[in-house]
Amino acid sequence: MKTLGLVLAVIFLLLGSLVGVLGTNKSMDTASDIDKVLKGAPAAVKSMAPSTSRLRAGGVVGILAAMASLGLIVLTFTKKNLVPKVAIAVVVLSALAIIIYPKVPTGPTDGMAPRTQAIVAAVMALIGAGGAFLNFKKSDEAGHGAAVRSAA
Repeated sequence: MKTLGLVLAVIFLLLGSLVGVLGTNKSMDTASDIDKVLKGAPAAVKSMAPSTSRLRAGGVVGILAAMASLGLIVLTFTKKNLVPKVAIAVVVLSALAIIIYPKVPTGPTDGMAPRTQAIVAAVMALIGAGGAFLNFKKSDEAGHGAAVRSAA
């Protein structure tokens, strides 16, 4: 089970980080494209467009979640006592990115929208954090058992 936890953590946290970074890039590009299109447009037209500040804020939170995912991979192998806290932070930041991103309709050649990418990254982060936590629980139980045996 410990090996399964390590494999899940590494694969899904790496993929979740990649998708999160791509989503951040997409949101920043989309925000700048919207700003260019709406430059000089009337207020009525601007009110119908997705919020560029929410796109940028979602991008910042998404990149923070991606960095936390990469940090969780490192912590899975080193500071095991921090794994539960960082795993929770990864999941919370990923969920927050989903909430912040506005719905942006994309065309058939534009690829995934930032919110959809955030959902995919959050699912991967959840599975990866679960794998890291599974590895933490197994190593914590093994460490506790060894301490009890050595004390006896």
